[in-house]
Amino acid sequence: MPDVGDPARVALYCCDRLPFFIGTRYSGFTLYGRIYLRRSYFPLDLTEFGTLDLLFHELTHVAQFRKRPLLFPLSYLLHLARYGYWDIPAEIEARERGHVLAQQYLNRQAG
Repeated sequence: MPDVGDPARVALYCCDRLPFFIGTRYSGFTLYGRIYLRRSYFPLDLTEFGTLDLLFHELTHVAQFRKRPLLFPLSYLLHLARYGYWDIPAEIEARERGHVLAQQYLNRQAG
C-alpha cells in the first residue's frame, strides 16, 4: 500500500477497549498513523481472512488521513452525521479495499 507511506510510521496497538469509547461492535479504530485493534485479534494471524481484512481496512484509513490530514477527520465526522456509519464514503472505500487486499494477500501466499 504505497499510499500508506513508511510502514515504520504506522503504530499498531492491542486494546481491551478502543479509544474514545468506540462501541463494542467495532474491532478497530484508526487515528492518523495509529491503529487500535481489539485484543481478540492478537497475536495477528496473517493467514486468517478476517484479520487481514480488518488490518487492510484500517491501513486504508491511515492512507486517507495521510492524503488529507486536516480535512479527512472533519469530513468523516460530517459524513457520519449525514449518512450514518455504514454509508460513510471513507468506510465504503475501506471495506471494499480491505476485502480486495486481504484476498490478494492470501492468493499470493497460496501461490
